[in-house]
Amino acid sequence: MEYHAAMPSELGKSLQDFLLNDTKNEEICFATWYPAAGKQRFTALIHSSIFPRRGERVRHGNVSALPPYVDRAKELARSAGSGLAIIHTHPLGRGWQGLSGPDQFYERDVLSREVFGITGYPLVGMTLAGDGTWSARIYERAPKKTPVLRWCSAVRLVGKNLTLHFNEHLRPPAEPGEELMRTTSVWGPNLESHIMRLRVGVIGVGSVGSVVTEILARIGVGEIYLMDYDKVENHNLDRLLYATKSDVGKSKANLVKKNVKRSATNQGFKCHAFPRHSIVEEEGYEIAKDCDVLFSCVDRPWPRQVLNHIAYSSLIPVIDGGVSFKTKDFRLIHGMFRAQTVGPGRACLNCLGAYDSGEVQMDREGKLSDPSYIEELRKQGAEPSRQNIMPFAMGLASLETIQFVELVTNIGRHGDLGQQPYDYYTGELHPRFCTCSKGCEYVNLTAKGDTKKPFLAQDISKKRDYGDC
Repeated sequence: MEYHAAMPSELGKSLQDFLLNDTKNEEICFATWYPAAGKQRFTALIHSSIFPRRGERVRHGNVSALPPYVDRAKELARSAGSGLAIIHTHPLGRGWQGLSGPDQFYERDVLSREVFGITGYPLVGMTLAGDGTWSARIYERAPKKTPVLRWCSAVRLVGKNLTLHFNEHLRPPAEPGEELMRTTSVWGPNLESHIMRLRVGVIGVGSVGSVVTEILARIGVGEIYLMDYDKVENHNLDRLLYATKSDVGKSKANLVKKNVKRSATNQGFKCHAFPRHSIVEEEGYEIAKDCDVLFSCVDRPWPRQVLNHIAYSSLIPVIDGGVSFKTKDFRLIHGMFRAQTVGPGRACLNCLGAYDSGEVQMDREGKLSDPSYIEELRKQGAEPSRQNIMPFAMGLASLETIQFVELVTNIGRHGDLGQQPYDYYTGELHPRFCTCSKGCEYVNLTAKGDTKKPFLAQDISKKRDYGDC
C-alpha cells in the first residue's frame, strides 16, 4: 500500500503563512483530516486547521504543544468525525524532512495511541521545511503493538496548480533521457522529473482518450491507468487511434495499452488497462483514486458526475472535455468542443454546465442506452448532439492536454486556463472564468474523502466479456 497526504492549495498557503511567520523557533499546529482509500493508495486529506491560541504552546528553539491545546484538538477532531494531524516546522530544513528521536517518540509512542482511541483514525504527522517543502507520515494501528510508522511517498497540494512534494527515498527523481530533450527544454528538468513521477488516469479511451494517452506518453508521464469497458466496433474505425479492422471486437483499453507502450519516452513507463471496470462502479471508483490527475473522456452525465465528485472529495484534479456538433441535411447547425479542469479553487462541472443533473438520473436508469428512448428524443428534435469525427477529437485532446501542462508546470503563469470552448463557426476560443454557485454541494465536499461517496452502481465487471489484443 502506498501512502499520500493531500490538501487544497489555499489551506496549504494558510498553514504555511502561520507556521513560517517567525522562523527563529519551530512552530506547531494541528489539523483535521479525512481518508480517501484507493485500490493501492491511501491518502490522508487535510481538511481544516486548528491553530493554537495564546498560551497553548511554548516555543524554545523547539516547540511544545501544551495539554490544553492537544485536548482541544482531539475533541475538535472527534466532534467532526475526522482524524487528527500534528504539524510542526523545521525552519532551517530543505526538502523532505525526516524525524528526530524525540519527535518520533512523541508522535508514535505517546500521541498516536490516544488519537486513535478518541477519533478511530491513525495519527498523521507532517513537517514543513523552511523552503516550503511538505513531508508526511501516517501511524498505522497495530493491535497490542507499537503503531507502525508509514512514510508517505508524496504530499499533494491541489488548486490552480498541482504541486507534489516527493519523498525521494520512496519516489526518487527521474532523469529525462535524450528522447525528452525538446520537451524538457520548454519547462526544465525539475518539472519534467515531476511529470515523470505522475500517475494519470484516462477514463474513456475512445476517440479523445486514445489521443490524450498518446500525448501523455510522449511528454514522459510515468504511469497511466486506462479505464474503458467498451469494445472496438466498425463505426469507431474512422476516429479511434491505433484501431484497424482486425481489432473489431477487442477491448479498447487493451488496444491502447499495447500501442502506447511503443510511444512512451519515459524509460520507466508503466501502463495498466482496466477493461472490466467502470468509474460508476465501486472498484473502478477505487482504482481512479490511486491517480494524481484524471482525464474525463466520457460522453455520459453519470460518469462525469462521479468524476466531478472525486475532483473535490478526494483532491484529484479532473480534466474534462466534450464535443457538441449537430448537423441537418449535412449542414452544420451547431459546432463546439471545450475543455476544463475542475477541483478545489475552480468551478465544478455541474456549475459549468458540463452535464445536466436531470440526465444523470436517466443515465442511472439506463434510459440513455435505450434505443426506444433515443428514438423518441429524435422525434422530438432533442437527440443528444454527440456527433464526432477525428479532427474534432484531435482538437479536443489537444485542449485537454494543454490544460494538463499548465496545471502541472504553470509555464504560462496562469495555472487555471478557465473553461476553453472552441467555436467552429467563428474559429475562436472564448475562455470563461467562472466560480461555483453559492452553497455548491461539490465545494462543500472538498477533502471529505470517503465520508461522502457518490451514488455508485452494483459492480458488474466480472460479468463482462472482453476480447484480447
